Amino acid sequence: MAAVEAKREFVEVIIKMLMLYATLERTEQSLLEQSGDGMHGISS
Repeated sequence: MAAVEAKREFVEVIIKMLMLYATLERTEQSLLEQSGDGMHGISS
């Protein structure tokens, strides 16, 4: 039973890490889009 509980906790940690990674990816993409907009304004 302890192995099943450990595996369940491991899966929960993996899910949380994936959710965090997705959040970081969205934040990074948003920052890139914002900085890209600023650069287009400068070169025009």
